[in-house]
Amino acid sequence: MSYERLLNPRDLERTPIERASTLPSSLYTLPESEFVEKEHIFKQEWQLIGHADQLKAPGSYLTRIVGGNPLIFVKDAALDDEWQIRGFYNVCKHRGGPLCVKHGTRSVLQCGYHGWTYKMDGSLRGVPQFAHVDLFDRADFGLKPVRTEVWEGLIFATLDTETKPLWEVVEGIAERIAPISLRGMKFQQRISYTI
Repeated sequence: MSYERLLNPRDLERTPIERASTLPSSLYTLPESEFVEKEHIFKQEWQLIGHADQLKAPGSYLTRIVGGNPLIFVKDAALDDEWQIRGFYNVCKHRGGPLCVKHGTRSVLQCGYHGWTYKMDGSLRGVPQFAHVDLFDRADFGLKPVRTEVWEGLIFATLDTETKPLWEVVEGIAERIAPISLRGMKFQQRISYTI
């Protein structure tokens, strides 16, 4: 389904703020709108995931749903001993079960279904009762990564491997909002509303 059925492409053109208008009300009520948003916005653009302050300790993680896809974000040590935030699809490679729900801290990610265990870098660590299976290479069964970047303390991710780099999207924002600095802000709380 294409967004053209729901929205005139001219409505998406950038106009001066003085001539801005709201979106047609049908976009808030048509079931097709959710599909179009998932395909053309949530799966293709950078999405705010949270604040890096939410992943304080090594092994801490948080989960999110982006474009209908379950994701997990973890704090892991990078090769240069700097801590790094990584994103993966929150799906075990064995039977597709979730590795984690909500948020917390773990030393490894383990599927509750059959116990497949993954390291924080996404590589498969352990597989119960697969020690002597022929033609099974753990390197082929790591978690599928998600492009993840941190900007000014905010974690962003995109499901699209071809979308432009995050720096192009946020370029100039820090300068425009100065003297306010996002980098010095801390996470306080998350509130969800069912609408």
